[in-house]
Amino acid sequence: MLTLIYVLSLSSYFILSKIQVAAMDWPYRYQKNYSVTQEESEKTGKVTSAGMYFLHFQVYRMDSTVNALAAAKDPESAFFKRLEGLQPCEVSELRAGTHIFAVYGDNFFKTASYTIEALCAKTYEETTEKLKEIEAQILRKRNDLRQFETEYRKALARFQEVTTRYTQEKQTVC
Repeated sequence: MLTLIYVLSLSSYFILSKIQVAAMDWPYRYQKNYSVTQEESEKTGKVTSAGMYFLHFQVYRMDSTVNALAAAKDPESAFFKRLEGLQPCEVSELRAGTHIFAVYGDNFFKTASYTIEALCAKTYEETTEKLKEIEAQILRKRNDLRQFETEYRKALARFQEVTTRYTQEKQTVC
C-alpha cells in the first residue's frame, strides 16, 4: 500500500518534487507551519493508486469498503447501500508556493515504484463540467435509492404480513 502525502507552504513559486519518506510520522511534525493532506491508496485492477484533486469545486471518491461491509451482512441491503460509499474529498486549490508530494510505501522488502502525474484542470474545462454533472446525478440517485429503500422495506413487510395471513387462512379453511 502507498500513502500519498501532500505538504503545502506558501511562497512565490511552484516546485513539484517526488520524495520517498522513511517514517509515517514525518508529515505530522509539519502541521503547525504547513497544510498537510494525506490520501490512502486503493487497489484498482492490477495497480494501487491514490488520487489527490486540487480543484475549486467539490469532488467525490468511492469508498469501496462501505459496499463490501454491506454486501457481507445482507446482499439485498448492499444494493441500497451501493452509493453510500461516495465520500466528498477535501476541497483545496494549489496556489503559488512550494509544494512537496511524498510517497510512503509500507512494503519494507520492496522499493515502492510510483508515478506522480499533474494535470491542469483549466485545460480540461469541458471534462470538469461533465464531472460535476455526473457527480450530481450520482448524488441524486443515492438520495432516490434511500427513499426507495424505505418504500421497498414497507412493501416487503406488508407482503410478508399478507403472505403469513394467507397461509393462516389457508390452514383454517382446509
